[in-house]
Amino acid sequence: MERARDLLRGRGPAAVFVGRFVALLRSLMPAPAGASNLAYRRFLLQDALGGLLWGVGDVAVGHAAGAAFPRVKGVVGNTGALASAALVVVALVVWCIRRHRRSRTRHGHRMRRRSPERRPPGDRLSRGYP
Repeated sequence: MERARDLLRGRGPAAVFVGRFVALLRSLMPAPAGASNLAYRRFLLQDALGGLLWGVGDVAVGHAAGAAFPRVKGVVGNTGALASAALVVVALVVWCIRRHRRSRTRHGHRMRRRSPERRPPGDRLSRGYP
């Protein structure tokens, strides 16, 4: 949330437009935009333009991938094409996870490891409140 607010302070309406292309910012952008007193008309214009471009771009990439599939299938066959597509998806997921973890450690947030010891499920209830 703080990253979105800082982005809005520095860039204003352009941050709303670009925020449409970043998953976390896409859902969080309205709150910091309102908190930073960004004019509603400017927010709406940039949000609508960003949403339109994002939607059209997403469909265009999907269409291009679908159009390329028969050519790839002809070269490598059904199994090879599906395996290649699965490999691309797995590579993207791994890349996103690594990028997220790197971003968290760069900003001072360290990933917490869970304690190896486990408590019984009712343990918290039996202790009562302090």
